[in-house]
Amino acid sequence: MKNFTSLTAMLVAGVAFYAPAQAQPALGKKNCETVLDADKVTDDQKSGQVAASGNAIVTQCDVKMRADTITYDRKAQRATANGHIVVVSQKSGIVSGDNGVYDVPKQLITLTGRVVLKQGGNVLEGTHGTYNVATGIAQIDAAPTAPGAAKGRVRVVLPPEPAKEN
Repeated sequence: MKNFTSLTAMLVAGVAFYAPAQAQPALGKKNCETVLDADKVTDDQKSGQVAASGNAIVTQCDVKMRADTITYDRKAQRATANGHIVVVSQKSGIVSGDNGVYDVPKQLITLTGRVVLKQGGNVLEGTHGTYNVATGIAQIDAAPTAPGAAKGRVRVVLPPEPAKEN
């Protein structure tokens, strides 16, 4: 019976993971719940601050932000993340940085530090980036004195187009 229960749980999880995109909440949808998950969470009801540390993850609709620490302000609906940030979404691909803010009402994620956007085979690198959750548009730039920046420039790697068969 134990094996049957485990198999059933795996099948249910597999069906949920491979569910069609139509069943997922629309990207940029403002009324999705915000979920915060971590190894340790401190909830200060008085200030409205929730502090999460240790593999901290904040999820809203299909956008998932992971970081070493995340502080969520209930009143402003803003998640401030620090350390090893990775943001994953259907539209943008994977965006990473050192520090970041996810402004839920504005549907805007801002990253600083060493910022890298990977989408398909394309790679963009800089020191400051914004990602608009509603439109899926990301913008990367570089500060001239920031560590890791190539003389204040943004680096873009575009793979060659696949050869077309005739």
